[in-house]
Amino acid sequence: MNLANILVVNDEPQLRRAMRATLTDLGYSVTEAKTGEEALDLLRHDTADLILLDLNMPGIGGLKTCRAIRDSSDVPMSVRNAERDKVEALDAGADDYVAKPFGIQELLARIRAAIRRPTSGDVASLRFGDGELTINFYARRVTRNGISFRLTPKEFNLLKMLVDHPNRPIPYYSV
Repeated sequence: MNLANILVVNDEPQLRRAMRATLTDLGYSVTEAKTGEEALDLLRHDTADLILLDLNMPGIGGLKTCRAIRDSSDVPMSVRNAERDKVEALDAGADDYVAKPFGIQELLARIRAAIRRPTSGDVASLRFGDGELTINFYARRVTRNGISFRLTPKEFNLLKMLVDHPNRPIPYYSV
């Protein structure tokens, strides 16, 4: 049983080999790419549940690869490198980062967390009533008449529960 399909994009063969061994032992399916171009080509023909992307690679490099992937997909991405590069990668569409050298247990925890998050394909933006209220579960954003509302995680989870289970009684807590 495969827990998820992970694409490892890194030009270092030893690191790819170690990642493949560790992740497959834990039940993940692993696909490897040596360059950003190879990763983009693989993603044209196959899907991934998570992408582990190195920033310093030959060819188009990690940032351009990240932007190209994000233009056509919302698959979770984690990148690894220096702080300035991490900021650029997050701005380019990466969901997370892991600094080198990294601990395998931290990386595995980040993989589990990323795979738990729904993608926009899983939970599409829902529109209710006459369209004035929009709830985007992927972005965790609520807007009414174009005005965004900031909800706490508990408020948003309660709202999601109400949408997912409209006939369920609302929990009541006395404070």
